[in-house]
Amino acid sequence: MRGNDEVTQLGHIFAGMAAEVIARERKLQKQVQELRIEIDRTRQEEAVSEITDTEYFQDLQQKINHIRGRARPAKPANPSTSKDSDL
Repeated sequence: MRGNDEVTQLGHIFAGMAAEVIARERKLQKQVQELRIEIDRTRQEEAVSEITDTEYFQDLQQKINHIRGRARPAKPANPSTSKDSDL
């Protein structure tokens, strides 16, 4: 048989089509993975919002800010403005 007969040509065409299908499938699998990541990210953001938007969380956050405000040490006095420096 010659290498240029119709069956050989069809074999080459089929192999090329199969390679295109495989490449397309890989591309689609990558897109599906990217979409899953985006969906997971969106679900995570929604879950965080559900928690942080509650009155309970807002109340806790206010309490924490209040506690942090009380826990900060007082700033040391500036020696140049202190009356003790004049002695």
